[in-house]
Amino acid sequence: MTYCDGSQPTTRDALTCTIPLTVLYAAPYSLPLGAKVEVRVTAFNAYGTSLTSDVGSSSAIIQYVPDAPKSLATVAA
Repeated sequence: MTYCDGSQPTTRDALTCTIPLTVLYAAPYSLPLGAKVEVRVTAFNAYGTSLTSDVGSSSAIIQYVPDAPKSLATVAA
């Protein structure tokens, strides 16, 4: 998965990773609505590779992205 492999400087420098929801819906993952996502993390740098972490203490549930709001009224205060 190229989203979290550290190949992009913005991911590497921020020390975070975001995976688009559309990636999890598509093959090879094809996760259904309501599926629980748990992750393990392995870090690597010029000195070597870390041990793989335990599964995170919190998880995410696959949900559909909400539609954009419609028919909003502008109220000038």
